[in-house]
Amino acid sequence: MSWSGRVMASLDARASVIDTTLGDVQLARESRGPPVLAVHGGPGGFDLGATLDSGPVVRLSYEIAARWPALVTPFMVDGVSAGLSAEQKRAATEWITSDPARLQRLREQWGATVPREHRRAGWRNDQANEAALAPVPFGQITAPTLIAHGANDAIVPLEHATSAAEGIADAQLIIVEEGHHLLSLSREFGPVARRQSELAHG
Repeated sequence: MSWSGRVMASLDARASVIDTTLGDVQLARESRGPPVLAVHGGPGGFDLGATLDSGPVVRLSYEIAARWPALVTPFMVDGVSAGLSAEQKRAATEWITSDPARLQRLREQWGATVPREHRRAGWRNDQANEAALAPVPFGQITAPTLIAHGANDAIVPLEHATSAAEGIADAQLIIVEEGHHLLSLSREFGPVARRQSELAHG
């Protein structure tokens, strides 16, 4: 079985489908505890999208990234950060690659995006329908809400986070200095992690 086939088989083995008011949702339960909703806005569930349409090249790049994350970390940091100096990018790369646990998290993030062909239909559906979506009813959200965003995210504008924070009552916004798009792998992510833990266990 191919590497990408093993990834999908592992996900399928842990996954179940639940019925929701918005339709069926496939999920994999990794732990038990208080429910905390984490939202990622990537179309089609395609979190770390490459722009190449060449399937074999994309699959190979993901496989390299998942197997040898230290090799691709400099390219990843460069691609997901904006406004950082070369020295800041070097420091961000060294911070990730100096810790086996962080490298493992990076490997898992890359692994969650393969193989691309399983997400392509959802990606195209979202692209076709995104502009027609109604605005998010931020004012209806009453749950405790933490919004975290990297100050140097090259993928999503900071205005997305600030507008959500302004619209949700009592939302807390944490802007992570030198934070890039892979926010949990940013050096200054600590305050966000602590607040997440407080919300989950408080």
